Amino acid sequence: MPEPGPVPGLADLVAESQVAVAAASTLEALRAVESDLVGKKGRIPGLNRTLGRMAPDMRRVAGAAINEARQAVEASIEARRVELAAIERQARLAADRLDLTEVPPDPGPGATAP
Repeated sequence: MPEPGPVPGLADLVAESQVAVAAASTLEALRAVESDLVGKKGRIPGLNRTLGRMAPDMRRVAGAAINEARQAVEASIEARRVELAAIERQARLAADRLDLTEVPPDPGPGATAP
């Protein structure tokens, strides 16, 4: 069954990208997903290469749909990047936390007077 819309598979690609972005659990994994989706040789820029084979009136509509999809994917990537950065920052702060309530050892009797 053909998909309605100017670019076949675009809606599926956007849905897959949302799942992939949500599944990224680290910033490095998110960078890999971003490169695969919107990088120079990514899947969405690959759709731009199909525009040359379309009629001029369809090219305008398809180009707008691809750009809208790219913006939606980039927005979800940026939102996930903010979430992951906050999670990693909290983990780093928890690991670097100093216990300032710790009592130093008593020097004991016989300490030198100042």
